[in-house]
Amino acid sequence: MHRDPIVEFSRDDLGWLKEAARQDALGRARVCLHRDPDDRLHEMVIVFCAGSYTRPHRHLAKSETFHVIEGELDVMFFDDHGEPAQVVHMGAWNTGSAAVYRLADSRWHTVIPRSEMVVLHEITNGPFRREDTLYPDWAPREDDQPSAREYYERLRSM
Repeated sequence: MHRDPIVEFSRDDLGWLKEAARQDALGRARVCLHRDPDDRLHEMVIVFCAGSYTRPHRHLAKSETFHVIEGELDVMFFDDHGEPAQVVHMGAWNTGSAAVYRLADSRWHTVIPRSEMVVLHEITNGPFRREDTLYPDWAPREDDQPSAREYYERLRSM
């Protein structure tokens, strides 16, 4: 998180963030542009590597906006039983896919990187409270690597 009133994020910053994602066990890294977990507006630049599994989840009383800066990914939505219900194909402006999406209600969702690396700008409302993010029983935990890998590959093949 940043304390300065003006925050800049450059190509050089993106270089170290990509390297942090490559080194991360889950294949992702983020930099928070907001000042504090209690801020009313949260903005982050996030990098996902290919193969990075994000457990499906939903947020209570939150909206979520993604703007893809680089790469491609799918945002997959699920019904309450874990069946895929909708997919938003996203990519940077030059891909022809949706470059921006906004979710305004509480739906189960995950992201599936479709390129070697995906860089996105995420905006959501704060404050951050861990208990505001719910995880379903039908999706494996991120730390259950064999089950998570198998589940991720199944989603990726859809």
